Amino acid sequence: MKKEKFKEILLKGLRVFEESLFPEFRCIGCGEELQNSTHNVCPDCLSLIDFHDGNICTKCGAEIEKGQTVCESCENKEYSFDGAFSVCEYGEISGRLVKSLKYNGNKYVAKHLAEFMADYYFSRNIKADVVTFVPQSTKGFKLKGFNHAELIASEFAKIVKLPLVATLKRVKETPNQASLPRSMRETNLKGAIDVSSEIDLSGKTVLIIDDVFTTGSTANECSFVLRNLNPKKIYILAFTKTTDPNLLGA
Repeated sequence: MKKEKFKEILLKGLRVFEESLFPEFRCIGCGEELQNSTHNVCPDCLSLIDFHDGNICTKCGAEIEKGQTVCESCENKEYSFDGAFSVCEYGEISGRLVKSLKYNGNKYVAKHLAEFMADYYFSRNIKADVVTFVPQSTKGFKLKGFNHAELIASEFAKIVKLPLVATLKRVKETPNQASLPRSMRETNLKGAIDVSSEIDLSGKTVLIIDDVFTTGSTANECSFVLRNLNPKKIYILAFTKTTDPNLLGA
C-alpha cells in the first residue's frame, strides 16, 4: 500500500474515532468541525434545511399559501388528532439527521432534534400538558435497542418542562410503514397500537412526539387509541415532514 493511501486511511480512521468521542464538536449534518452552530448544525447545513416558518395547514402542518387554512390533501380528511406540526421539510440534511439517530444509532442526535422541536413548539405557541411518543414495535426495539421517538420525547420534555408519560404500546407486529405505499400505510397500523397505562388524561392536552410525519397514519392511529384516556386535545409534533414515504428508507 502506498504511503499516501495509508496516511489517508489512517487520518479517516482517527477522524471517525474523534467524532465518536466528541460528537458535540462536529456538525450532526456534515461532520465538519464546528466554529459556530445552531443545535450542533453548522451554518452551511442549516441553510439547506427548509423550515416550516410560514403559513401552515391547520390539520397536518404542511406549508401552504397565505390565505389558505388547509392543504389540498387534507381538504376531505378528518383526523383523530386536533393538529399536527413539523419543524421542517424532509430533505438532504434533515433526512440525514433523522437517519443518523434512527438507523445509525447516534443517540446524541435526539437531544439536538428535540432542541429544534422545542424552538418550534414555543414559536408556534403550542400548548400542552403532557408529552408522549409513538411506540416502537418489539422487533424494531430489539433490532436497535431503543425507541428513537422516545429518546426525542424525553429530551423535548426536559427542555419544555412538561411531564413525559408512556401512554402507548405496540400490540401487534406489522410491516414497516416506510416500506409501504400510501394506500397501505393508512390501514397497516389498525389494531396494532393500544394504551399501555390507564393514566387519566381528562381535560389535558397531549403532545405526541415522532421523528417524521408522512401520511399521518401513525399519528392518527395513536390518537384514535389515546382518545380512550379522555384527553381534551391531541397534537402531533414531528421533526420533519414528507409526503413521499420512499425517502424514508435506510
